[in-house]
Amino acid sequence: MDEEEVQERASPFARLEYEEWKRHQTPHLEAKEKTSQWLFFIVLGSLMSLLAIYLLLFL
Repeated sequence: MDEEEVQERASPFARLEYEEWKRHQTPHLEAKEKTSQWLFFIVLGSLMSLLAIYLLLFL
């Protein structure tokens, strides 16, 4: 059973509850995604900095 089928069978009250829950979840998911992207770029930048320092000191 997919989401549309569940929505068709649900009562109007349950449908409103689900829409409200979904609306509240979306910002949290977007924030989590942005945080993981920032962490990825921070780690990538740190590794590139370490590589640059290694190349400058030992080559």
